[in-house]
Amino acid sequence: MKWLSYLLLFCLTTSCAQPKIATTLKNWEGRRAPYMQPWTGGIPGSGSGWNLFLPFGATAVSGIEKVYYREKITSIIDSIAGSNAYVIARFATDFNQRPDYNMNKDFKKEYGNPAPDVNKEKFPFDLKEDEAVVKMIVDNAPVYIKIAGIEQRSAQDLPARPQ
Repeated sequence: MKWLSYLLLFCLTTSCAQPKIATTLKNWEGRRAPYMQPWTGGIPGSGSGWNLFLPFGATAVSGIEKVYYREKITSIIDSIAGSNAYVIARFATDFNQRPDYNMNKDFKKEYGNPAPDVNKEKFPFDLKEDEAVVKMIVDNAPVYIKIAGIEQRSAQDLPARPQ
């Protein structure tokens, strides 16, 4: 009986650990499908990352709080207005980043180095490589929408970081 209560407690705590996804969007028609495009800046230290293009209207930007994709989380969200409106979630990667630390024998010269981020948010979803989750605020409550079928397009090599 004791083991049964432990098993029940374990099942309840693990099922509540992941936020509930309200709906899954996966059937895309024609050109209005979501896609991801990696980019790399041409200048050393200009950075690299992914731009995730989601086929939502430009007005959806105000309600989007975070986007979860490929074990990364971002709140950097832009939009493209017009007839082919997209919401763009921008993810930075570690490749081609300017180092922001100074290593020296004299520890006093290392003053100003950033501290490691120990409060980094854990990735709360188990997603496939072509899936993302959008966290939106609707009526002051978080709503999670899963986007499936994200196409990966060829990389963009840019002269600098995209604006």
